[in-house]
Amino acid sequence: MTIPVPDELLRPALELAWAVAYAGSRQRPAVPPPPELKPFLKFQKLPAPALGPVRRAVDGDEEFRARVAEVAADDRLGRASYLWLVRPAGWETDLELLAIEAAAAIEAQEGERAERDARKRVDAAEQAERAARAEAAAAHASLRAERDKRQEAEGALAKLKRRVEQLEIELGGARRRLDEATEALGAAVAAADAARSEAAQARQAAEIAREAGLEAEAQLVALRQPPPLPAPPAAPAHELGAAAAALREAAAATTRLSDALAAAAASLGAGESTAAPVSARRARRGVTRHRRRPLPLPGGVFADTPEAALHLLRVPRVLLVVDGYNVAKLGWPDVALAEQRARLLDALDELTTRFGTDVQVVFDGADVEPMPGVRRQVRVSFSPAGVTADRVIVDLAASLPADVPVVVATNDGEVRRGASAAGANLLWSEQLLNALRRG
Repeated sequence: MTIPVPDELLRPALELAWAVAYAGSRQRPAVPPPPELKPFLKFQKLPAPALGPVRRAVDGDEEFRARVAEVAADDRLGRASYLWLVRPAGWETDLELLAIEAAAAIEAQEGERAERDARKRVDAAEQAERAARAEAAAAHASLRAERDKRQEAEGALAKLKRRVEQLEIELGGARRRLDEATEALGAAVAAADAARSEAAQARQAAEIAREAGLEAEAQLVALRQPPPLPAPPAAPAHELGAAAAALREAAAATTRLSDALAAAAASLGAGESTAAPVSARRARRGVTRHRRRPLPLPGGVFADTPEAALHLLRVPRVLLVVDGYNVAKLGWPDVALAEQRARLLDALDELTTRFGTDVQVVFDGADVEPMPGVRRQVRVSFSPAGVTADRVIVDLAASLPADVPVVVATNDGEVRRGASAAGANLLWSEQLLNALRRG
């Protein structure tokens, strides 16, 4: 055969051989295919690079080719594939003619494709010329518009320069006012320090006066009672005078303290919000409310990231409060409720072992069956009848001392709002699950 027959022309025959080999390997007992075909039996479809190896394998195994030829049909495979498989008399000449026809057809298709490509390039060149002309016209129009914009920008720049000069003048005034406010604040702080010092002196003087008054009162009582023995000498007048003087000094110190506090409030009052007088009145009445503040995060760490969760869980003395079912149902949705609880508690036990975190888990339902007697490092509680776990978590966060850092893990919006109002840090349930799995 002088004209080579391309593999692609024989693709139907090669795919049939591949299918016969695959079917034989699946029979019981199996009919082994040619060894060269075994690597290709795992393919879903024969790629172009595999056509040559499959063709050589069929050519090299006459028995296998004959088995494939038994199921070959000219009307299904095409004449070329049929001749190559069945190989009747004169098949090589007929196949060579088909190869020549196929090559001529391919060449004709390539010529038509080349002609179409050339026509497309000519059309593209004409379109590019028209686009270039339109672009040049647009560029001229744009240039005129840019000139107009430049003139407008120069006018706006002049206005901005004048505005900058005005702002610099206003900035100088603001700096002077800031310096004055800083000086006033320093004076107020000094007044407050002096008031605290005088308060301490007043307390000391009041304590001395109280002791002296008690002593004087005891002496007066003793003087009024008739003694069974000769009456003791009356209290010296200088001692009573010292007690009275101490009382007068305590009263004067109290007055000075009140004046100093009023002066400090007047110094700090300028520029404060309307809430400041209320706070000052509370301070004068001795009312101080301590509120928990959320734990700060390191720079560059956002509150909804896994890094934020790992940072908060490592804080010393932190209490992690977990909305049990909210986290468990998200983490293990395909298992029963009891198994969800068990898996969550196992994971939290491991977390406590790694980080030393104090953990409180709250589940809904007072009628839940008792849990197996497994020693847990985490504390587990169930909400009482008629009360949701959400309410228990919010009340717990609000009732803890303000110096206890609290982190609440839940996706429930109401719980997050209540815990945030109590000053707790918040974790999404996904964040906690991610931390449990990352370690």
